[in-house]
Amino acid sequence: MPYIERNADGQIIAVYAVEQPQAHEFLEPDDQELQQFLFQDNGRTFAYMRQSDLELQRVLEDVIDLLIDKGILMFTDLPVEAQKKLVGRKRVRQVLKNRNTILGTDDEDDPLPL
Repeated sequence: MPYIERNADGQIIAVYAVEQPQAHEFLEPDDQELQQFLFQDNGRTFAYMRQSDLELQRVLEDVIDLLIDKGILMFTDLPVEAQKKLVGRKRVRQVLKNRNTILGTDDEDDPLPL
C-alpha cells in the first residue's frame, strides 16, 4: 500500500490499498506527490474520507445486526475483539439514548467516533 491510478496526464486520480488492474504503480506512503493528492483542497479530501469512514462504520454495524437477526450469522462467529467493540458501541449508544441527550436517537448516525 498504496497503489495509485493515474489519468492520461500522469496525475494521480485514485489510491488503493492493494494492487488493481488499473493501479499497479506503488508509491511509498510518505511520497510527496501522494501526500499532495491525499491532502488536496486543504485537507477536504481527508476530512471527507474520515467522515465517510464513520458513517460506513454504522452501516456495517447495522448490516451485522441484520445478518444476526436473520440467523445468517452468529454473533459468536465474529472474532472476540469484534464482539467486544460491537457490544461496547451498543452500550454507549443505549446510554446516550436513555439520557435523552441532544445527540439524537439510535436511528441517527453516530455523532461520536468511539
